Amino acid sequence: MTQELLVWLTSSEASQCESLVFRANCTLEEEASKALVTSAAANSIQSLSFTEIYFTPQQLEELLSMPALTELNIWGGESSDWNGPTYVWDTLETAHIDVLVNSPHAQRLRVLKIGNQNFSNVTGLQLRTALPNLETLKVEGEMY
Repeated sequence: MTQELLVWLTSSEASQCESLVFRANCTLEEEASKALVTSAAANSIQSLSFTEIYFTPQQLEELLSMPALTELNIWGGESSDWNGPTYVWDTLETAHIDVLVNSPHAQRLRVLKIGNQNFSNVTGLQLRTALPNLETLKVEGEMY
């Protein structure tokens, strides 16, 4: 994925992109996230979506620094047995929520959707209080 992303980011099409979607059961490599944040595309990308992508809190802070970013969607994984319960595996930790709550860059967000994560019932309230400029906030997952 890193080489493909790096090649794409050097193309002229990258500066016209407003939205990026990442879907896989993998880790976003440091090299790839740094390339994205420092690319010409970073100035035009308004929306980032991650499904089953793991990244560090530090990478989240870097991604939030993208100047046009106003929408962030982060989904963990979900599956179920034919007759059994649904299983959720989260991709975020409380340290990621701390970044969202404390980052000055997160104040630019207008849409924040987080799903299939394991958070306490107060996570949504914590985010709503810290990010008053949000027009849409959706927090779904296994609540404990």
